[in-house]
Amino acid sequence: IYGGKHHDIHERFVAPTIVEATSDSTIMKEEIFGPLLAIVTVPNVDTGIQFVNTHFTNKGEHPLALYIFSKNEDERNKIMTSVPSGMCAINDVLKQAGNLHMPFGGVGASGMGSYYGKFGFDFFSHYRGTLVENNYSTWKWDPTVWLINPPFDAKKLFGFRMLGKVVLVMDRLQGVVPMMKVFIPIAFAMACVFNPSILDAMLELNLRTILNWISHMIMGRT
Repeated sequence: IYGGKHHDIHERFVAPTIVEATSDSTIMKEEIFGPLLAIVTVPNVDTGIQFVNTHFTNKGEHPLALYIFSKNEDERNKIMTSVPSGMCAINDVLKQAGNLHMPFGGVGASGMGSYYGKFGFDFFSHYRGTLVENNYSTWKWDPTVWLINPPFDAKKLFGFRMLGKVVLVMDRLQGVVPMMKVFIPIAFAMACVFNPSILDAMLELNLRTILNWISHMIMGRT
């Protein structure tokens, strides 16, 4: 123990104290409110991350705030990525708690949610989802009447299965869209090279010219 010689129980005063600790130390098992600093010496950053994750993170004990003192950006990013925390302060221990434009709160054992400014308003607000159906149709062939309402027969079950497949197909097409964004301009450019009249028609934005070009293409092929 370093320091801590001056203390007064009646005045609730303790001089700043540094404690050499281990994972089994009492000071490492309770939240500290006072000028007490527990230090665990490790040979490098990776060992420090492993120590925190083994004895705390893996047990669901996440700190309210993570303080990192380093000039190395790669080290800072590694620690932030590896150790979950409610907040994080780099090369400081106070300013992050007084910034109303940042959410303040814990994660896991250190708290739930966040507050400060609009973040607190959002956390304590309930966003109620509301659906209003304005279709009053009673026509039996209306999909909202025929498909959704009972009785449910084989045709309706088939319709539900088809709708489900449409969703799956649309999800798969999302991966094709980026490729199409590249392929379509290239294909259009190549078409303009072999048929300059396409570009002329597009530049004129003349419906008659476009129709004439289409007609010419069709008649030319026939």
